[in-house]
Amino acid sequence: EPGPGGCLTVRLGDEDVTDRIRGEAVSAAASIVAGHASVRALLVTRQQAILGSGDWVADGRDITTRVCPTADVKVFLTADPAERARRRHAEIVARGDAADAVEVAADMAERDLRDTTREVDPMRVAAGTTEIDTTGLTIQAVVDRIADLVDRASR
Repeated sequence: EPGPGGCLTVRLGDEDVTDRIRGEAVSAAASIVAGHASVRALLVTRQQAILGSGDWVADGRDITTRVCPTADVKVFLTADPAERARRRHAEIVARGDAADAVEVAADMAERDLRDTTREVDPMRVAAGTTEIDTTGLTIQAVVDRIADLVDRASR
């Protein structure tokens, strides 16, 4: 459901669990669970049903390769590993959680390796995808580039 500023909030019953599902433990577990073919098959089917019901923006490490390979606009965001780790560390600290910057970088590298080498739907850049290196870019600059891609695709 839309929350403050239009950002997505996730509710479990009456409880807002948005921050909890975006935490480190869930992020790490999602990458591990994603390697199980039976779990992936179920989730991909559900994701495809949702995405097939209208116009959506979706993110994930296999959205363009497995879940929605025929999307009108496909973007693969990248950034220098040190920049990604710096951003992730800042995000964790901004939530009020403690984190070691070196450990955050190591965890991200481990997840990247796991996700790019798994047997089931490994993370990769899909054909027809625009890669955007976000290193040094503001969020608004990235949004502007993606919006331009959407505008061009809708012409």
